[in-house]
Amino acid sequence: MIISLPEKFPIGTFNKQQNNQAFIENGILKISRDCKFSNIMYELTYMMKGDQICYYCGKTISKKEMTLDHVYPRDFGGPSITDNLVPCCQECNCDKNNFTHQQYKEILLARQNGTAKQLKEEFYKKQEELRKQKKYNLPEHWIEEMKLSELRILYLDSFNYKATKKYKDSKKFYNIYEMLRRPIVVDRKNNILDEFILYLFARDKKLEKVPIIKLENVQIR
Repeated sequence: MIISLPEKFPIGTFNKQQNNQAFIENGILKISRDCKFSNIMYELTYMMKGDQICYYCGKTISKKEMTLDHVYPRDFGGPSITDNLVPCCQECNCDKNNFTHQQYKEILLARQNGTAKQLKEEFYKKQEELRKQKKYNLPEHWIEEMKLSELRILYLDSFNYKATKKYKDSKKFYNIYEMLRRPIVVDRKNNILDEFILYLFARDKKLEKVPIIKLENVQIR
C-alpha cells in the first residue's frame, strides 16, 4: 500500500541526541535504521493532520492533552501508520475504545435512542467472529501474505525476547486463534519496520507464511 505522506519532511526530527534521521525524497520516506518507526508515523500524522483539534469532537485542546487514535484498533490488527492514525482528545480516545471509526460513529448515534450498549455487544461479536475466521478488521487491500523467509532483518540485537510481554501476548493470542495478532509491517524492500517480536514468534513457530502490510513508499536506508 501507499501511505499518506507530506511533500517534505525534515531530517533529524525526532531525537537529535540519538541522531535519528528521516526525510522524503521523490515521494519515498527514507528512514535511518536507528529510527523508531512508530515515532516517525506519529510525527508525520501531527504534521499532516494537526495537533490542536480533536478529529472526533472538534474540540480545540492543548498539545499536552492531545493523543493519537488508531482508526482501526491495535487489538484488531490496526497498524501504526499515517492512514490509520488521527489526533484526538483523551476523552474521545477512551470513549472510542476498541471500535473502528465507522463503528464509533454508529455508537454515538445509537446513544441518542438508548441502543448503544446493544450495538457495542454486536460489534464485539462481529470482531470475535472475524478472529475465529483468521481475519483482521482492516481494509483487505492493506494486507497480503508473504513467505517468512522473504522478510529482511537489518540487525538483530541479542536479548531474551521470549520473556517480553509482547512475545507472551503473541503466544497466548496464537494459541487461541491460530493467527498473528497483527500483520507485520515492512518497507518496499521487505525490511521489517514494525512488529519485530511477531516476526520472531512466527520464526519460532516455523510458520511458512505470515500476513504483512507492505509500504511501497517507505524505505530503510
